[in-house]
Formats: sequence, C-alpha cells, structure tokens
Amino acid sequence: MFYEGYIFRKALLSQVGAEMYYQSRFRAFNYSPSTQQFYQQDNFTIRNYPVVDVFFSADIKSVSFF
Repeated sequence: MFYEGYIFRKALLSQVGAEMYYQSRFRAFNYSPSTQQFYQQDNFTIRNYPVVDVFFSADIKSVSFF
C-alpha cells in the first residue's frame, strides 16, 4: 500500500508506503566456502517469517530521494 500526492504547493511529489509479504517454510541453500558456491541441502528448514518494507520517495523537479 502507498499514498502518492503533492505537497508544498505542488513543488514536491511524494510517496509514502509499506509493503509486506510472508515467507513460508523452505529448505534453503547451504554455502561451501571452499568452492565459493551455494548447493542444495536436506539438513535444515528455514522457519516462516514476515518481511516488512517501509518507504518514502520524493521528487523535486530533477532530483529524486528514496
């Protein structure tokens, strides 16, 4: 979800919002430092976890902030 609108008499276009998703259980890759590669494994399972991202974005003519 986000809100977009002008502030300061239409001099600044801004967006404010948040994004969320929920990652279910999965078998993650393991890493081998000796070969510097990831590989599939069957030893452990990553638990469920949420990921939340909050952001603010603004544009002032040719300059952008994020």
